[in-house]
Amino acid sequence: QNLTANGPRPTGSPACVAAAEYIYNQFENMGLSVRYAPWSNGGYNSNNVEATLNGTDGTSDDIYIICGHYDTVSAGPGADDDTSGTAAVLTAASIMSQYQFNHTIKFVTFSGEEQGLLGSAVYATDAANQGWNIVGVLNCDMISYAITTNDGNNLDVIENTASEWLYTYTADISTEYAEYIQLTLVHYGYMWGSDHNSFWDEGYDAVFYF
Repeated sequence: QNLTANGPRPTGSPACVAAAEYIYNQFENMGLSVRYAPWSNGGYNSNNVEATLNGTDGTSDDIYIICGHYDTVSAGPGADDDTSGTAAVLTAASIMSQYQFNHTIKFVTFSGEEQGLLGSAVYATDAANQGWNIVGVLNCDMISYAITTNDGNNLDVIENTASEWLYTYTADISTEYAEYIQLTLVHYGYMWGSDHNSFWDEGYDAVFYF
């Protein structure tokens, strides 16, 4: 509700900037290391927002990313696409920031997704150029839309061949915590249309939860 209160958030709009500030402040209040990651692409200029939970294993350079996009189309406030995914990223960060993990976890919200994955494309390219060892990316996009109750129990998991292990891991977690999660996974296969694709383009493993 705090995000949709901004109304539609097309990339570059004042509402989009306000949403980025809100997300930044939320991450900062969790005690995470947070930064704006500015980008220019396709005639647009904006900021991704990144929060980092550093791993405790000083010998590991492994990075895991949980992400979603906070921009919307101009037709509406994007409660599903993708405020739902942004809220999931913030919720994961809120919970996980209270614990320690061996490897570094980054919580990232992108802008420019609706214009063609612009913000994530720059982010993933920059990561590759800097030699980041991103092991896996979990992209949450449009995770709160359901016409029927049965639809609401289904989770489509989109993956490519290299990322199949992330689907398997997701399935194992879903089974182990079935009484809490209560979701039926759909082994969807390949589809490009969200920010996970930017990481695939750079050779990183990623899945898209839909």
